[in-house]
Amino acid sequence: MSIFSQPAVGQVGNGFSGARRISANGAKPEEPKKKRSYFPPTSGEQRRLLFETWQKTGNIQESCRIAGVSRTTFYHWRALFLEGGFDALEKPRSNAPHRPRRVADHIVKRVLEIRRQHSNWGKLRISKEVNRQLGPKSISPNSV
Repeated sequence: MSIFSQPAVGQVGNGFSGARRISANGAKPEEPKKKRSYFPPTSGEQRRLLFETWQKTGNIQESCRIAGVSRTTFYHWRALFLEGGFDALEKPRSNAPHRPRRVADHIVKRVLEIRRQHSNWGKLRISKEVNRQLGPKSISPNSV
C-alpha cells in the first residue's frame, strides 16, 4: 500500500500529522467551549442589584439587563452568591500574590557592595559573584 493512497473513511487528509476526525455525516466535531478567564469589572452595587433583581423576578435575562452585565458574568457570580450570599459579592477573590517574593536583606547588601566596587559589571556577572560567595541559587540575574 502506498503512502499516497486514499484516506480512510472518517478521516480527512493523508493520515499524517494534521489529519482530523470527522463525524459520519461529514460535519466537523464540536470544539469544547473554553472557560472565560476574564470578566469585565463590576461594582459591589452592580452585583447586589443583579442578585436582588434575580431573587425578586427569577428572570436572569431581565436581571442582567437592569444591572448592565452579561449572562456569562451572572453565572460567574452566581456560584459565589449561592455559596456565601450577598457578603460573597462584596469582596471579589484576588488573584494577586499574597506573599510577593523578596530578596533577603543580606543578599541585597552584597549586591550593592559589588555594584559599587565594579560599576561596569552587569546583572549576570553580579549574580554569578553573589552566588559564588553566598551559595548557589542565592539570587538570579533578573533579581539583581
